[in-house]
Amino acid sequence: MCEAYVPTLPPARPDGIPCASARATAAVRWPENLSGGGEVTGSRPPKGVSAAVTWGLFAAWAANDIEELATMARWPRRARPRLEARFPGVPASVWNRMDVSQRHVNVSIALMGGIIAAASAEGARTGGRSPVFRTVLTGFGLHGLVHMAQSAGYRGYTPGVATSPTVVVPYTLWALHRLRVAGIPAGGRREAALGLALLPVATAAVHGLARVICDGRHASKG
Repeated sequence: MCEAYVPTLPPARPDGIPCASARATAAVRWPENLSGGGEVTGSRPPKGVSAAVTWGLFAAWAANDIEELATMARWPRRARPRLEARFPGVPASVWNRMDVSQRHVNVSIALMGGIIAAASAEGARTGGRSPVFRTVLTGFGLHGLVHMAQSAGYRGYTPGVATSPTVVVPYTLWALHRLRVAGIPAGGRREAALGLALLPVATAAVHGLARVICDGRHASKG
C-alpha cells in the first residue's frame, strides 16, 4: 500500500510559529512523476520531455517529406491510368488536380514545414505540454497511417509510404510514450479526432496556397 505524504514542517520558535528563515528555505516536494524514483525538491514542478521528443517531430516530418519531395510530382502521371480504371466514376477534374509540378511540390512542402517547425518550437518551449504540439504530433502519426492505407488501397507504392511505417509511426508512438511517462496526457480521443480533422484542412490549405504562389509566378513571367 502507498503511504500518504506528510510534509516536513520547518523548525518552530518557542511560541510555536515557524521562524522566518526556516519558512524561506523550506522546500516544496513532489513525488517523482511516473518514474518510480525519489523526490523532486524545489519551487517548480518536474520538467517535461526533452528536445529529442519535441524537435523529433520536425526531424521525422523532414524524413517523410524528403521522400515525398522526390516522388510526388512524378507519381500521379504514372498512377493515373490505373486509378482511372479502378475508379471510373471519379471525375477527370480530380485526377487533373493531382497532376502538380515539382515547383508546386517544393512550395507546398516548405509551407507545411513552417507549420511543423512552429509546432515543434512550441513543444520545446513548453516541454511538450503545449496542446498545439500534442495535437500536431497525434495528427502526424495518423497521417502516417493514412499513407499506409492509401498504399494498401492502391495496391502499390504511394508517395510517403516508405517512411511511414519506418519513421512516422515509430517516432509518434515513442513520443507519445515519453509524454505519458512525463505525466503529460497525449494521444487521447480528443487529440486524435482534432488531429484527424485538421490534417485534410492543413493539406488543402498548403496546396491551395502553393497553387496561388506558383500560378502567380507563372503569370508574372508571362
